[in-house]
Amino acid sequence: MITRLYVDNVGPLVNFEWRPGRLNLLLGENGSGKSFVLRVMGAARFLLGGVDYESKAPPDNRTRWDSRREQTRELDVVIEGQQYSYSVMFDHAEDDGRWRRWVVKERLSVDGMPLSQMEGDKLTIFADDGGAATTLPVSVTRSGVGIIPPSHEYKRLTRFKTWMRKGLHSFAPIPQMMAAEVKGSPEHPDHILSDFASWYASWLPRNIGPAMRAQKAIAEIIPGFESLQVSPNGVKLQATFHAHKGTPAHSIDFNHLSDGQRQLCALYVLRHAYIQPGHTFLIDEPTNFVSLREIQPWLNEVIDATDVPNGPQVFIVSHHPEIIDQLAPQHGVQFFRDGGPTRIAPFKGAPALTASETVARGWGDE
Repeated sequence: MITRLYVDNVGPLVNFEWRPGRLNLLLGENGSGKSFVLRVMGAARFLLGGVDYESKAPPDNRTRWDSRREQTRELDVVIEGQQYSYSVMFDHAEDDGRWRRWVVKERLSVDGMPLSQMEGDKLTIFADDGGAATTLPVSVTRSGVGIIPPSHEYKRLTRFKTWMRKGLHSFAPIPQMMAAEVKGSPEHPDHILSDFASWYASWLPRNIGPAMRAQKAIAEIIPGFESLQVSPNGVKLQATFHAHKGTPAHSIDFNHLSDGQRQLCALYVLRHAYIQPGHTFLIDEPTNFVSLREIQPWLNEVIDATDVPNGPQVFIVSHHPEIIDQLAPQHGVQFFRDGGPTRIAPFKGAPALTASETVARGWGDE
């Protein structure tokens, strides 16, 4: 569970700090920074993946009105009752018209005890048992934490990296991009779920119980729906429908479903795959293409899942009135910019108005 996020000089985030709760609804006008904050949190997996920043990262995502070269990102995460604190500082410079980025310093600790520290091109790794630290030369264009392989000697560091890879999930579904073809076996679907079919095909055999629960929930929303399964030849994801109101039983390739039907299938599968204890789940505009009747059961499932001890953590960006009315009074966070950096405040309602009416009138603005 993410307990603190600090970002400085990254897009609209300048000296930005947030201590989120277990369930979080991000509210605000377009351009206020809601989606950007989700992307920054989701990008932590990328930063710690051991990739080369110069070849993969955006060349210059600094705050446009700030002349400073340094960027800072900090993330505090509670994993199995222990507080992990991660921080990284980047520097930037222009070379032949291209912005280059490299690591100035990077630190990871747990409950105040250091696990790794990178200063320039030197990486120091601290053993779990308090034994002698190991110092290695490294490339400044990569995360030091990211290049450390899993090891029994560094169990806590490995636990942090494993959670970042398997416990933190960020999505912004675009149903028009969800193909039916099954190609490969990705560990997780990509950010916009374009490879949802390929991921689902490999996830399904290993998670029959959650998949059946997801399909049951979908069947209660989409008339005649029976199952979501891979075609007999294994090359496409298909939705099957039973005989219903004069229509015979039949199968449809996933990309031939409507945008809303694909969105609903993805939402309910993601809920049962990732909105689980120990996970942090981020989703941007889940209500696109779906109606109030269709989104309400999903929202209720999400709320119930988080409302238990040690339940999952969920972040939702939405403009949907139903989600605003249900979540904003207790879990809403208002995002503002006013032409400058992003800032936040708890949602404040107005007397005799619903939360969505308050937002529609602009009374939630600071």
